[in-house]
Amino acid sequence: NERKIPAKRRKLTASEGVVLHTDALRVVMDYLAPRELFRLAFCSKELMNSVTTKMVVRSALLQGGHAKTTIDLLAPLMKTHSIFVPTPLRLLRLVNGKRCERLDYCGRRVNHVRVFANFYCSECESQSIIETNKMPPDMNISDKTKITAVLNHPRMLLLPSGHLGQYVSVRKLGKTHIGEIYGPLICYENFYCHGVVSTIDQILVGAPLPGQYADFIQAFDEFQEPSEEAVKERAKKLRQKRLETAANRKVRVVAWIDKLEARLSLEWRVLALQYEDMDVPLAGKMPILKFRLPFVEEMLHNYAVTPTGILKRNATKTIAVAKDQEPPFRLT
Repeated sequence: NERKIPAKRRKLTASEGVVLHTDALRVVMDYLAPRELFRLAFCSKELMNSVTTKMVVRSALLQGGHAKTTIDLLAPLMKTHSIFVPTPLRLLRLVNGKRCERLDYCGRRVNHVRVFANFYCSECESQSIIETNKMPPDMNISDKTKITAVLNHPRMLLLPSGHLGQYVSVRKLGKTHIGEIYGPLICYENFYCHGVVSTIDQILVGAPLPGQYADFIQAFDEFQEPSEEAVKERAKKLRQKRLETAANRKVRVVAWIDKLEARLSLEWRVLALQYEDMDVPLAGKMPILKFRLPFVEEMLHNYAVTPTGILKRNATKTIAVAKDQEPPFRLT
C-alpha cells in the first residue's frame, strides 16, 4: 500500500515547480504599500534583488504614517551626505520597522528612525551618543585642531544638546547581520580612539561618494509633493468618514430618545430629555450630544458615545431613576 501523505505535505508537493512571473511582479511592486512590498520582496531572491531605492521611497511617502516619517528624517541626512547610504533592502526594513535594532540588548517598540539614522529606542540612543564638551580636556593643540576640523566638517552629523556642547554618535560603524553598514558617517570613536586623534581625511577614506546619494535624493524630491497631496486627500476622506459616522450615531441616539419620550408624561418629557448638540468629534469616541439635566446626562452619557449599548432595560432604568427625582416624573 502507498503511504498516505498528510494534507500539508500534499499542498507543498502540489506547489512545486510553480513559476513566479517576476516581470509582472516587478511592475506590481511599484504600486504596493511598504508592508505589502516587504512581504512580496522576500518571496524570492530575484524579487529581493529587484527592490530599488526609488521604489521604497515612493511607497513610503505615498503611504504616509511612520514610513513617511522615516523617509522625511533620512532625507536631510542624505542631502548632507552625513550617513552611510542605506541599501534598498535596509531602507525597506526601516520603513517597516517595529523593534529597536539592538535586538541583543533591547527589542523595545520603535516607530521610526532616530536623528542619527539608527532604528533605536530613545534609551538605546541616549547610550550611543556623547556630548562634545565632555571630550578629554588634556589634549594638545594639534589634536584639538584636528577635532575642531572634524566637528566643523559638512558631513559631520551633530545634534544640539541644549548645554555647552553638541551630541555626536559615539558608536563605531554599525553593521547588520548581512554586512550592511549604517549610521553616521563620522562617529566619536572614528576620530578619537584610545588617545589617538584621526584627521578628517583619514576618516573619510572609503566613504560613500556624493553620487551614491543621488537615487534617494531624486526619488524624495520627485515624490515629496505628491505625498503631501496624498496625505491631505486621506485626511479629507477620514474627516468625511468620521462626520458620516457621527451623523449615524446621532440618528440612533435621537431615535432612542423619541422612544423614551413616549414613556414619560407630557409635562416633563421635554425637560427630562432636553439636550444640546456637541461639536462633531473627529478623533476618538466622544459624545455627540449632552443632556441638560445632570442625572440624565450621568445615566445616558455612555449611550450617547456608543449607541450600540442601548438596550430596553436601560430605558426602564432611566425611567425608574427619573421617577424618583424632583419634580417627579409620571409614566403615561
